Amino acid sequence: MAFRHDPRDGLADRPPTDHHGRRPHRRFLMPKVFPLINELERRTRALGSSWEAESRRLGFDRTTLAHVRSGRTRVSLTLLHRIAAAYPTDDQIKRLAWEYLLHDVETLKERHARTATLTSEGGEAARRLGKRSQTALAAFVADFPRHAVDGTGLLLESLDAALLTSGLDFVEAECRIRSIHTIRRRANAKVSVSEMATLSATPLLLVDRSDYVSPAMEVVLANRAAYRKVVVTSRPLSDSKAVPGFLERLTLQE
Repeated sequence: MAFRHDPRDGLADRPPTDHHGRRPHRRFLMPKVFPLINELERRTRALGSSWEAESRRLGFDRTTLAHVRSGRTRVSLTLLHRIAAAYPTDDQIKRLAWEYLLHDVETLKERHARTATLTSEGGEAARRLGKRSQTALAAFVADFPRHAVDGTGLLLESLDAALLTSGLDFVEAECRIRSIHTIRRRANAKVSVSEMATLSATPLLLVDRSDYVSPAMEVVLANRAAYRKVVVTSRPLSDSKAVPGFLERLTLQE
């Protein structure tokens, strides 16, 4: 029986019934395999080698290998170093290793705890947003390691000002749940000289209503664009306004 899997989720979706109308117990569902480990396995098979031989070369013992593949434990920093040393010029492996470090990949136990502690603010914001908007924003946050590498942010647009606020509320809550450090400011806020450095360097900056941007915040956004730092901002929907090259447009819906 084939199960469907969501790459953003550590567990399979609710599985279909068999011909007796029964569903398999949750403990038999496949757990998440981290993308870095999955890529190493794929390459090993393509070369006609065995994963056991490759894992020994990289320093996995059998118990660690089983725990990492089952999602019960993280890849250690020592092992990440060995992987990087084994593939020093491989851009794909370097990107996956860097994403792993940036995102501090969750174990299944931690993911369940994170989901269980979803904040009331995030839940309220989610209820105001349409399912498609929720999915797109959640996917952006889940893929934050890639965005942190390439600097691509989001421009949220809507004719409804309350929906723009809800969109940023949702992103802020998702980031807090995933321990992604964020700072949120209104675009027309006054920015002191000391605060400008902090706003320019924070991993993720959330900016409400960029259509009212102040000169100081313009400097902050220009600094972040120059150094490929991620920004999520909002503005009223308008086809006549150009979208900055470092932002992807997302039209929010109820």
